[in-house]
Amino acid sequence: GDYAFSRLEAIEQVIIPEGVTSIGEYAFCSCRELRDITIPDSVNYIGEGAFENCSSLTTITIPEGVAIIFKNTFANCTKLKSVTIADSVDTIGTSAFENCSSLTTITIPAGVADIRDYAFSGCYLLKNIVVADENHTYDSRGGCNAIIETDENCLLMGCSSTTIPASVSDIAPFA
Repeated sequence: GDYAFSRLEAIEQVIIPEGVTSIGEYAFCSCRELRDITIPDSVNYIGEGAFENCSSLTTITIPEGVAIIFKNTFANCTKLKSVTIADSVDTIGTSAFENCSSLTTITIPAGVADIRDYAFSGCYLLKNIVVADENHTYDSRGGCNAIIETDENCLLMGCSSTTIPASVSDIAPFA
């Protein structure tokens, strides 16, 4: 449920049992020692801020069936290095991964049609940004190492090794 384990700093590992379908809002917020969490495929909802401020979390796999990564879901997970976003995800919310300062790679699946403001701001160690070729809303044209909103030719997110294509006509705030 909402706030179920919030601020229980001694939690280091969580295995959510198969059959659980949702993780409530801020359920594990500020569990600063949480390093490892296993989320079963039965989970199809992860609430806003569910893992916000879990500063020891290093890896997360979003299960198939989850459609939205809500606002602040993984914000300030400063040791988060690896994220696997399921193909079922269609929306990445505002500040979803904000200040995940150890994140080095982002892969946006084909079904993502909405990336909200600041979704990846403060991810300073990003080196690889890939958008699935089948994505109709966003692209990484020419291997540019960025997220570009295709129809608007707007660069949403770049990194230190981004090469901005000449076709880009706008750059989003905090890109």
